Amino acid sequence: MKFKSNLFLLAFFSFFLMMFIFNDLGLMKLYKLNQKKKNMRIQIDNLITKEETLINEIENLTYNDGYIKKIARSKFHLVKPGEKIYKVIDRKSAQN
Repeated sequence: MKFKSNLFLLAFFSFFLMMFIFNDLGLMKLYKLNQKKKNMRIQIDNLITKEETLINEIENLTYNDGYIKKIARSKFHLVKPGEKIYKVIDRKSAQN
């Protein structure tokens, strides 16, 4: 009789433990949600950094004439009137 009651208690606590760990509201779900929260926090931090960079870029393009000239020269290869551009070709890379 005592063996059956102990077995019943063991089965009951085992079932309760399994439900506590693997249930939709259990520890496994909690761990997965914490991992998801951590990944989302990293993504948010990356997006905030990107936003700050873009805001800085907008301010430079709006108010900084020197920056605009630098971008015009580097990205669009614009030159001032009467200015000459010399293109230097590396002989080692040109032969290959």
